[in-house]
Amino acid sequence: MLAIQGSAKRRVQACINCHGPGGSGEPPAYPYLAGLDAKYIAAALQAWKDGTRTNDTGQQMLGIARALTLEDVAAVADYYASLPPPKPSPLDIVQAPAAR
Repeated sequence: MLAIQGSAKRRVQACINCHGPGGSGEPPAYPYLAGLDAKYIAAALQAWKDGTRTNDTGQQMLGIARALTLEDVAAVADYYASLPPPKPSPLDIVQAPAAR
């Protein structure tokens, strides 16, 4: 439910809002989650919760992770680990600026 609907009560948006349907990601800004190891996902969420992971410039994951219980973290991690990973992104997804 958290992955697809989020939780208004906890003020947690759905994971799919940023990470895309089925955890496919929204490159290059939002990484995919589908098919990643559940322990990795859980560890990443815990690191945001603890404040030891800071690679989210908007700090959205910090607030989201802190609102999750241990059971929530395990459920979200298991859900995304159960999904097939997305196909690779095109090589030209990030383009160099045009020459002046």
